[in-house]
Amino acid sequence: MPLSLSTLNPNQKTAVLHGEGPVLVLAGAGSGKTSTMAYRIAHLICEKGVPPSAVLGLSFTNKAATELKERVAGLVRSARGSRLPKGPVITTFHSLCARILRAHAEKIGFRNDFSIIDASDQRDILKSIFKNINIDDRRFDHDVLLAQFGQAKNQLLDEAGIEAYFLDERRLASDYGVAAASAFPHYQSQLK
Repeated sequence: MPLSLSTLNPNQKTAVLHGEGPVLVLAGAGSGKTSTMAYRIAHLICEKGVPPSAVLGLSFTNKAATELKERVAGLVRSARGSRLPKGPVITTFHSLCARILRAHAEKIGFRNDFSIIDASDQRDILKSIFKNINIDDRRFDHDVLLAQFGQAKNQLLDEAGIEAYFLDERRLASDYGVAAASAFPHYQSQLK
C-alpha cells in the first residue's frame, strides 16, 4: 500500500517528496517538523527503495528522536505491512557526535570509553583546580570562566596563544584573565 501524505500541508509534502539529496527542515515549535521527517524517511524507504541503513535522521532532543523513530516505524508498518528493517540511524546531534568520537577516539588521543562531563562537573573541576593552585574561587563566576575556556578552545590556539587570549583586557578583567590563564592548562589536563 502506498504511503498516504494526505495529512501533510503543501510545504511538508514538498519536503517529503524532495528529489535526491539531503533535506534540512527548519521550522518553529509545533509546526510539524517531526511529522515531516518521519514521512520523508518512510517515503525514502517505502517508495524510493532507499536502504534503511542509508538514512540518517537527526533531531536536537532525545524525546524528538524517540518520537521520530516510533513514527517512522509506524508509517513503514502501515505502508509495507511489515516491521521497519534494521537501520535507519535516528538520533540526536549530540549522540551522533559522541558515536563518531568514540569510533575514532584514538586518533585524537582518547580512549573510546571516555565520559562526557556536564556543566556541574565542569564547575566542580574548576573549583578543585582553584583550590590546588591557591586561588579563591569565590571571587569568580565559574560560568563566565568556563564560557571563556570554550571560546578559547574554539580558536584552536596553541599554549602561548591561549594565555594571550585570556590576558587580553578587552576580553576579561585582569583578575579574571589571570585566573583563566592560570587554571586553563590544569583544566585541560584534568579533562584529558
